[in-house]
Amino acid sequence: MVVKVNEHNYEVKTPMGMSFHVDLQMRTCTCEEWTLMKIPCSHAVGAPIRVDLPVHTRCDPASSTFYWKLAYHDSIIPVPDLSNLYSVPDDIATMQIPPPKTQRPPGRPKRSRYLSSGEVKELRDRRRSRGGNVRATMAPGITGHHMAKT
Repeated sequence: MVVKVNEHNYEVKTPMGMSFHVDLQMRTCTCEEWTLMKIPCSHAVGAPIRVDLPVHTRCDPASSTFYWKLAYHDSIIPVPDLSNLYSVPDDIATMQIPPPKTQRPPGRPKRSRYLSSGEVKELRDRRRSRGGNVRATMAPGITGHHMAKT
């Protein structure tokens, strides 16, 4: 959901309830992804769409085709003929380089992985067993650990 604050500033609310401030003139977002990557983040894409601006105009000019062409405007020196290169000495060519010596860190290996950008950790229900089923008691309608028979 995109809410206009003033001419260039917008508040973007995500479905997860988080709020981000987007400034179209300064090309910034409070998530800082736009500042680092120079390409609009997912929050900054919603604001230009709301005011019918093309999203590609919000990208850094350095990533435009004009600057890419300018970077390669001068001549590019081709790769030399490989047959003219110096030969490698036999003792270096036959050398076996072992892998670096490493030691496993102490403790049990980490079980969970690092989340990607935009991923949210899924919370588990503590009442569920490892199989994913809700534990039921002998009494109908009550969940939890089973009750001993009397």
